[in-house]
Amino acid sequence: MNRFQNEVGRIDNAMGKTISIIVPTRNRIHKLRRLLESIRSSTYRNFEIIVVDDCSDEDPTPILNSTNPSVRVYRNSSRKLLSGSRNIGASVSRGELLFFIDDDNVVAPDTLYQLLQAFEAQSNLAVASPVIFFLSRPARIWTSTISKGRLPGSFVLRTRPLNGPTPTFSFHDAFMIRKSIFEELGGFDARTFPIHFSELDLAYRVHGRRYGAIVIPSAKVWHDVAATHMHVDSVRSYYTLRNRIILLKRYGSRQEYVCYVLAVLPLLTEYYFFHHLFGSSDNRLLASRNLVNGVINGLIYREPVVSPRAEERHNQRAGAGDLQEMLPLVSVIVPTRNSQATIGRCLESLKTQTYRNVEIIVVDNHSSDDTVRVAASFKGVRVVEAGPERSSQVNTGSRMSFGSYLYRVDSDFVLEPGVIEEAVRKCIDEGFKVIAIHNTSDPTVSYWAAVRKLERDCYVDDDVNIAVRFFERKAFESIGGFDESMIASEDYDLHNRLLKAGYRVGRIDAKEMHLGEPKSLTETARKHVFYGTKLDAFLEQNPGALTKQLSPVRLSYLRHWRDFTRSPYLIPGFFLYQYVRYSSALFGYLEHKLS
Repeated sequence: MNRFQNEVGRIDNAMGKTISIIVPTRNRIHKLRRLLESIRSSTYRNFEIIVVDDCSDEDPTPILNSTNPSVRVYRNSSRKLLSGSRNIGASVSRGELLFFIDDDNVVAPDTLYQLLQAFEAQSNLAVASPVIFFLSRPARIWTSTISKGRLPGSFVLRTRPLNGPTPTFSFHDAFMIRKSIFEELGGFDARTFPIHFSELDLAYRVHGRRYGAIVIPSAKVWHDVAATHMHVDSVRSYYTLRNRIILLKRYGSRQEYVCYVLAVLPLLTEYYFFHHLFGSSDNRLLASRNLVNGVINGLIYREPVVSPRAEERHNQRAGAGDLQEMLPLVSVIVPTRNSQATIGRCLESLKTQTYRNVEIIVVDNHSSDDTVRVAASFKGVRVVEAGPERSSQVNTGSRMSFGSYLYRVDSDFVLEPGVIEEAVRKCIDEGFKVIAIHNTSDPTVSYWAAVRKLERDCYVDDDVNIAVRFFERKAFESIGGFDESMIASEDYDLHNRLLKAGYRVGRIDAKEMHLGEPKSLTETARKHVFYGTKLDAFLEQNPGALTKQLSPVRLSYLRHWRDFTRSPYLIPGFFLYQYVRYSSALFGYLEHKLS
């Protein structure tokens, strides 16, 4: 549960869909705080707020964290402008509905609820927009619907009151869209329309897929814009006419385009040239020059020659590419040896993670089977050779990696799609440096694997019998990484040293599944005899482990006694497995000591 849910205590997922409110901002902290205050008064509570700061002169994060601790703030490393910032917000969102709103707006308390009701009533609805009023004159409508004008390339912002839900061609700086449709359409085209007409380009694609867009008059937003003044600066001026030309090229007929260029564009160029010359908020000459350059660029613009599918993938990442610059890289290190049976499924689960900014390094310990060939068949996976055991393999991978976070994944693990994303968010949102991820077993492997699943699932809330595998690089390096003298229980040792260093352990809901469970008691005995011979180093460094992490008597079994009653056929196997496991480890330990 995030801090906002703790604070208000009124979010109820049963109320309806989760809404992700995405707010791009730059150098308008006072307006942004005003907007956030209005959102906090919303009658509908099942939402998250994502602020994407586009390189403000002063980082707004400390102020927002002190006044609005529930807000997730992402700060661009370089200017992305409106569309790129919106795409970044959408990429990290969790809701089924996205509500894009600029920071110079104020939202009525029931706006979210009114828009949500429109989606509940119409399954084919893609976009629902509020009526937008002037903040300076609250009863005066700034925009209700947006329709195509009679002249080529023109659009009309209508200001008439509406009697009920009304179809609209486009939408402005506050609108809600289904996330599934937004992703299907590829998001905003941040490359072509970073600002100006980005909503119109999206609207053309919405209608091209035969989805609907409506305005809900009972939903209201107030926009802090002057009634007679259009804000412009030297950056915006470049896109003023350029984007209108490209939009007409992309969606209009040839006849409309020629008519616009010959009859309309000269008049608009003259009008905007003098408007920018005398009305720009920064360098007026530069604004006018950029306007002309934008017109020239628009006239010579040609659509990239790529397949529609490739273009859609690009648009979907327009801003996702920006996001990769901003969200931390996660280095996944996979130690392997003779893992051809499982490495493919492991890497497939890594390649399908919802979090994309990942590098995968497979560190193979001189396998004699096809492990290396299988791993190398996955595009983008780096495969290196190192030994002699897992501790040194992971340390080698960490030294070769570039990520801000490290994640050790054994080659017989399969991850749920959201594991890495949840771990990164837990670190960013709540300040954790190390994350424990519940590791369960695949019960289909064998009866004994099902027994292991029963045991492992008892540790889902255990603070003793866990071992963190996801860590911030600085935390991992601060304790020297894995102790390479350890072959058995090296993960427990690392976990214990992190705790001694004062690191708090975070937990997430997404899970790992262990495929490499034993298929017989003979296999179990052989494995634990080997581990028993390697326990010396661990016990020397962790003298209390015999009564905690290595003890056969664990309170977690008592806490989860109901799990045993639900699977009574596993209970005899559980006790037999534990007997074989511990007696084999003890035998190996004593054999090693005596020899």
